[in-house]
Amino acid sequence: EPVTRLDDLTTSYDVVVGADGLWSTTRAELLGDRHVPRYAGATVWRGVAPMDVDRGGETWGPGAKFGITPLEPGRTNWYAVVAVPEQWRPTGGAEAELRQRFGGWHEPIPAVLDRFADSEVLHHDLYHLAPPLRSYVHDNVALVGDAAHGMTPDLGQGACQALVDGVVLAQCLSGSDVPTGLATYDGQRRRPTQRLARVSSLAGRLVQVRRWTALRDLTLKAALLAGPPA
Repeated sequence: EPVTRLDDLTTSYDVVVGADGLWSTTRAELLGDRHVPRYAGATVWRGVAPMDVDRGGETWGPGAKFGITPLEPGRTNWYAVVAVPEQWRPTGGAEAELRQRFGGWHEPIPAVLDRFADSEVLHHDLYHLAPPLRSYVHDNVALVGDAAHGMTPDLGQGACQALVDGVVLAQCLSGSDVPTGLATYDGQRRRPTQRLARVSSLAGRLVQVRRWTALRDLTLKAALLAGPPA
């Protein structure tokens, strides 16, 4: 049964973990509408095509990108991101829209789109949590994953960081009193995850650039060659 009253849990248990995603009701009950999902400026189609590719990669264009990742023999993940207004939907349908936007891009993108009808396809607008939370802990409630630091998928780190949150939270609570353990969890996880969220949001905004794309691409290549900041 979904929990509708946080007080029912906080008074009955030593620790409550809010792991209910980007649209977290736990966070909303704690903080109201001060920290909510904000539209990130783009929509995404994700699919699994019944085909093999030699290697994966991500291709950027003006206001759009297309990514391909081998999944297993005979199956390939793909995603297409397009900068559009919130809740925009193509009048001619997804397949026609993607063919119009990406059909002339390099292989194997057209080959993936040729298998659109056989793909498992999801379509979602992209959101991120803003502004960043001042703390992931409130009394005996700890927020983890997207409930704490919902980010765009541009770095592929959302689910990964949620798993790390869970491990670190368990470690911090092991052998420690609850207030100390929760404070340690917040201290270890808030800054690194919020930094990843900022970088992911920046990457998403770069994809949405429609002019001066050559300069954008040159800057991105230089940043990749330089490596992450120390």
